[in-house]
Amino acid sequence: MHIERWKWIPGYECRYEVSNLGRVRSYAQTKPRILKPGRMPSGHLSVALGEGNSQCVHKLVLTAFNGPPKKRQECRHLDGDPSNNQLVNLVWGTRGENSADKKWHSKAIKLTVDQVRHIKKNKGVISAKTLAIHHCISKSGVYAIWQGKYHNDV
Repeated sequence: MHIERWKWIPGYECRYEVSNLGRVRSYAQTKPRILKPGRMPSGHLSVALGEGNSQCVHKLVLTAFNGPPKKRQECRHLDGDPSNNQLVNLVWGTRGENSADKKWHSKAIKLTVDQVRHIKKNKGVISAKTLAIHHCISKSGVYAIWQGKYHNDV
């Protein structure tokens, strides 16, 4: 369990804070209150910092704790869950790194590196059907790995 730490949101000092656990609180009222985030169609969470100023929570967390992104960087959710805005789950990275992450989090083929290696190593040795059953994926998923459509970096 992580201890919750709070930092001021850059540009909103003395008005809004964000925590390492992904919560945002406002000081606009007489006493601080936790803001309830809205869910975007992508699954990311956002909060309004003032009227008509919606901000993604993951960007607020990373910026407050790690500084702003470098040129061409975006937020990566390491576990693939866009609503998990805990600092330990977030890092700045390139679009390519973020895209590479997405294939590992795909519901269609969610495998470990060892599982992918096992499938590749056994091409032509064990049938696609047997590998699919063993790894709880479809036969077409096995073929996609063999053809380099998925997990071609392993």
